[in-house]
This record gives sequence, structure tokens and C-alpha cells, in this order.
Amino acid sequence: MLAPELARANPFAVRGSRSPVCSVSSLALVVDDEFGQSIAIRATIGLAGNEVEGTLPEDVTVGDLGAWMQERRGETGYIYLTLPGALRPVAPLAASRPLSNF
Repeated sequence: MLAPELARANPFAVRGSRSPVCSVSSLALVVDDEFGQSIAIRATIGLAGNEVEGTLPEDVTVGDLGAWMQERRGETGYIYLTLPGALRPVAPLAASRPLSNF
């Protein structure tokens, strides 16, 4: 069960929701001028395949990545997030897990 504060901030859609798919094609550890040790991200948003790239600090959670994707999408609402090699979208309960675990 999600704690109330995590549930409010959770960006991930639950199974059966009508939500866009954001697909991460690559995650890589890099050294970045802004964050130092960080994670470089390359992804597409929605069926149109709008490509986005960027970096986030190494200590971000999967939920932080979801929120970053929502910002790039430019709209509010839940998303389905797929990570490289995953067969299913990220579950809402995984939002607090470190992204570096993936």
C-alpha cells in the first residue's frame, strides 16, 4: 500500500487506465556538469514518439523519472512508463525504488 504522500505524487497509471505510454530506450551512468554522477535518459513520449533526452541525479527514484517524463510531456495526468528490457510498465508501488536499481 502506498503512503498518502507517495500516492499523491505517484505519476504512474494503474492497469486498465487510459494513459499515454512513455518508453525509456536507454539509461546510462554518466558524469554531468550539473549533477556530477548522474543518469542519462533517452525516451519517447506517446504514440507519436516524441523523443526526449536529459540527465537526472544518480539518487533519483523511478517516481522522479516518471515526474520528469510528465514535465516533458507538458500535460498533467498519469503515464505508463516502460524501462529498457521490461515487458510491463512500471507499477505504481515501484515509484519509491531507486532508478539505479534498474
